[in-house]
Amino acid sequence: MIIKDYALFHKTMPSQGKMMGIDVGTKRIGIAVCDELRFLSTPKKIINRQSNEKDFAEIKRIFEEERAIAIVMGFSINMDGTMNEMSRFIQKFAEDLDKFLDGKVQIFFADERLTSFEAKEISHSLASRKKQKYFDDIAASVILRDFIDLVK
Repeated sequence: MIIKDYALFHKTMPSQGKMMGIDVGTKRIGIAVCDELRFLSTPKKIINRQSNEKDFAEIKRIFEEERAIAIVMGFSINMDGTMNEMSRFIQKFAEDLDKFLDGKVQIFFADERLTSFEAKEISHSLASRKKQKYFDDIAASVILRDFIDLVK
C-alpha cells in the first residue's frame, strides 16, 4: 500500500519497529534501515540495478531479514513541489514494488530534495568511505532519518 500523506503514518503504524529507507535511482538503489526505536538510521547496501524482478527480490530479502515493518521511499520532486521525470519513475517503481509485495507492506513517500547533496557531504567526511564512488545507501539513510524526524 502506497501512502503519500504523512498524517496517515500515525494512524497506520506502530510507534516502534524497524523501517527500511530506499533511494531509487536508474542505475543503483540505496538501502538503509533504522533500529526498533527509530533513533538511528544506518546505510545498509547499494544494489546495482539489474531488473525490477531481481531488484524487488533483493529489497524483499533485506526487508524480511531486517524484520522491517514499512518502507520509506525517497520521492524526487522539483523545488517548487511539482513532479518531474524522476518522480514519475519513482512512482512507477513504487507501484510495481507494491504489486511484487502483494500490497502487504506500507510504502511511504518522503521528500528527498537535497538529500543527495547531504549524503555526498557525509560520505566525503567519513574516512572509511572517502574512496567509495557511490553513496546511495547514505542517501537512503538521510531520507529515512528525515522522515522519522518529521513524523515523530
